[in-house]
Amino acid sequence: ISSTQTICANQLSAILVGSSPSGGSGTYQYLWLKSSNGQAYSAAQGINNGKDYQPSFLNSTTYFKRVVFSSGLKDTSAAIIITVNPAPSINAGNNISVCIGASVTLNAFSSDSVYWNNSISNNQSFIPTASNTYIATAQNGFGCQMKDTVVITVIPKPIATITFANTAICPGGSAKLKANGGN
Repeated sequence: ISSTQTICANQLSAILVGSSPSGGSGTYQYLWLKSSNGQAYSAAQGINNGKDYQPSFLNSTTYFKRVVFSSGLKDTSAAIIITVNPAPSINAGNNISVCIGASVTLNAFSSDSVYWNNSISNNQSFIPTASNTYIATAQNGFGCQMKDTVVITVIPKPIATITFANTAICPGGSAKLKANGGN
């Protein structure tokens, strides 16, 4: 059976590869078991009756064993441990709409290290030139990462136009102007 693994919470581990059994009648049936404490085992989730097994997403350290059945005999493997390190938490904040030319400050909250894509620094203002999605990533001491996004929508300046009839105006007279845009 493959060796122990260390992963981050909410990640898939590598497939647990079982060795090819020998002995018995040459016809084998399999059952993968799991345990949260290495003592009390139950059937693993999903397709658990193959030579190999793909665990589902794990949030805590889990022990696995494979039982092989042949001709009324059974053999149980040693435990394989998948150690699960915690994922960091992060909150990048709400989406933002700003007028073109306005400055924005993004501030992601996490107890771990935070960095942004697009060369943005946490809690440092900048002027976005176009609408974009900004991704904040928190990374903890285990190397586990979690991401959150903020969409900044840049609203263009309104375009105002004034139209008028090409009419001569006498002193003291008036003219009608029509303005559009510039809500």
